[in-house]
Order: sequence, then structure tokens, then C-alpha cells
Amino acid sequence: MWVIAVFHQVSLFSLKPSDVTSTGGRSLLIPTPFSIKMALLDVALRNYGVRAGAKHFSQLRDLTIAMSPPQQIIVNNCFVRIQKLRRPKSYQGGKNRADDESEVEMEQEADDEGKEPYIHSVAFREYVQYSGPLGLALQVETQQAAEQLALLWPQVNYFGKRGSFFQIDGPPVIQNYLPIQQGYLRLDEEREAAAILPGYTLQVLDDFSTKLTFDQVNIYSGISLKVGRDRIVRLVQLPYRVIRSSHGFTLYQRTDQR
Repeated sequence: MWVIAVFHQVSLFSLKPSDVTSTGGRSLLIPTPFSIKMALLDVALRNYGVRAGAKHFSQLRDLTIAMSPPQQIIVNNCFVRIQKLRRPKSYQGGKNRADDESEVEMEQEADDEGKEPYIHSVAFREYVQYSGPLGLALQVETQQAAEQLALLWPQVNYFGKRGSFFQIDGPPVIQNYLPIQQGYLRLDEEREAAAILPGYTLQVLDDFSTKLTFDQVNIYSGISLKVGRDRIVRLVQLPYRVIRSSHGFTLYQRTDQR
């Protein structure tokens, strides 16, 4: 059975793939399964405590997620001023350090070392806006599990990057099947990058591994989480194509019929 909720954007959404830098990188069009499950886990921990959250972690970890994104998605891209933590002159970045920082920034670091803890810089950002609501559905095996998730859904208020606020539309609905007319897409259906279908856009979405433990997502445990093993990556094709773009935005239109 499925626990279905509809969310509306309160602010613009932004979430980068897990393998890009903080300075650059494009935003994903939708929240990832990893970000959705972490939002649910956050609510469970704040409401029921660490012990209860750890007890029900496996249930959240193994959830199958489906999504009903809107007909149109617009991505606004811009450059913003940021402050970066200063690196000492003795810092030796990798061979590709110039990929993350410009030569101007490195000269400023060398000239101003010891004066301030931060330096001024510029970063590329993308912010995503939906033309309509976002439907999210969680698949569970039992009625009890569905009722537990139905209590968590209304307390989730953001997905992805902090500040990407969403507001639930109403009480979650428990159904045996996904509503066909709303065009839900399962996010566990992976496809090879070489087999991209016409009219589809490839997205790199991360998710919980089936072997992931609560201690690995607990930031206070000191146990590391490895991308590709504990935080798996799926290549998912979304039925969207670009219909208009410029230097400041890109407009996507959903291509499947609803």
C-alpha cells in the first residue's frame, strides 16, 4: 500500500548531486529518495527521540518512493556572492584545484592570510520552481507502518538544501494503488545513461543502501558514510524536455500524458 501526500512550494527548491562541489554544479529537478528519507528520519527523531528513530530506521531505509512532479519546471540560474573559509598558504589542493577556485581567489588567499577567517568569492547557484504541487508516495507492507508514516508526513517542511521549504496540502491518504491519473513515477527504476529516451531528462538521484545502518547517518556517531556503497546512486529518467532557455533560466515541460 501507498501513503500519499501532496506538497506545495513555499520557497524555491535547490539540491545538487552528491558528487559536485559547493562552488559549482547544477541543481536536480526533484528531491532525491535520500533527501526525502532523511527528512522523515529528522521528524521521527525530533518527535520520538533517538531510540525510537533508530528502531524504525530500517523501515524508512527500505521505502520505495514514487513522485508526481508538475507539468512544468523552471530552473533559474545565477551567480551569487558567498564567503568561503580561508585556506592557509601551506594548503596543497589537488592537481585540479583550479577547477574549484579561480586564480584571483588564490592570490587573495595569499595576500590576505591571517587578516580574516573568510574570503569573498562567487558561486554558481540554480533554484527550481514548480508550476504546480508535488505529489509524493511511500510504499509500505502493513497498515501499521502506513499509519506511522501518515503521522510523520505533515511535519516535513523541507526537502534537499536548507531553505527549500514545502508545505503539505492536507492529511496524507493511504491507498492500495497509486492514482494513475496523477502520473506518479517510481524513483527506483534505473536506466543506463547510454539509453536515454527522446523527450526525457537524466537525473542522478541518491538513495539509502539496503545495508545502511542508523549509526552511519547519525552525524554524532563518527562512522563515515561512503557514496556508492552506503549512499547509492541511481540514474533515473524523468519525462521532461527543454522547451525554452536563456542565460538566466531553463524551462522544462513534462512529456508524458496525464
